[in-house]
Amino acid sequence: MQTLSLFYHGLGRLNKGFYCGIVQVLFEFEWSEVGVIFISAATFIKNKSMTENTMPAAEINSGANEPELALYELAYHILPTVAEGEVTAVSDELKALVAKAGGKVTDEEAAERFELAYEIDKYLEGRYRKFTSAYFGWVRFELSPSALATFTEAVDDHKQLLRFLLVRLTKVEEANPFRFHESLEKTMVRTIDLDEAVVEGEVADVEGLEADAVVAAVEEVKAA
Repeated sequence: MQTLSLFYHGLGRLNKGFYCGIVQVLFEFEWSEVGVIFISAATFIKNKSMTENTMPAAEINSGANEPELALYELAYHILPTVAEGEVTAVSDELKALVAKAGGKVTDEEAAERFELAYEIDKYLEGRYRKFTSAYFGWVRFELSPSALATFTEAVDDHKQLLRFLLVRLTKVEEANPFRFHESLEKTMVRTIDLDEAVVEGEVADVEGLEADAVVAAVEEVKAA
């Protein structure tokens, strides 16, 4: 017990006294146990050195990783009271808010005026006003989720927006942007005068339409 106490006392000093302690211990231990003593001493010295001089991996990597970015889309309606020549400036202000929040714009569709599907009320200048049209556009951007609340608040304070919608995009949505105004231009709308389509009880072709389709349309109108 005395030699064991001397051994631990020597390990705790790590100076000349340590080595003297080891020598005294060697005289009292059997030679078959000498190897065990040196192995234990070497392990202790190595571990103590790592503890005092080596920074843990978790501390080395902390703060080294960049914040994860997410892809968002901001769809917005600009008030129709804004002059057409100033619409682009409003869109630029929204993109500036993205940059201010630390984000990066990746895609956009320029705002253009169109008729709304229903009236939207907006409280302006002390009263509610109804709007039936607006300038619609959207912008896509990368942004850290931690900055999203600040960005949303800044957009909500913008006085020239009728309304807006902010969503986080999925991988599928990211790869397939929907361009609203382009889709409107591609939509084909034809007006058929049913009185002219039916001549003396016989069905005439109307701009390439099948006769049966015209007959069905006429019957629906009559039944209504």
